[in-house]
Amino acid sequence: MIYELEGLDCPNCAAKIERELKKVEGLSDVTVNFSTRTIDIKPDFEEDVAKVLQKVEPHVKLVPENSVSDRKDSSVQNGMSMIKTKLYNITLSVVFL
Repeated sequence: MIYELEGLDCPNCAAKIERELKKVEGLSDVTVNFSTRTIDIKPDFEEDVAKVLQKVEPHVKLVPENSVSDRKDSSVQNGMSMIKTKLYNITLSVVFL
């Protein structure tokens, strides 16, 4: 399963996290992808990864990627709603000028 590493903002931090995760039994082949800020692990290791993150980079949080896309979709919908409202207000302003 793919997880987002929310708050990961530097390549050195990604390398440090990856080094520490490789020490966990069963995660020796794990890779932290800094460019996408993701990691692909089995859900069984979620707790182990969260513990390593808390120890090494406490500001980085492990978030299932599908919940991230749900939040982004919601954000896009909110943005579109706001744009529609502004267009409506502009249209009314023009009509009543």
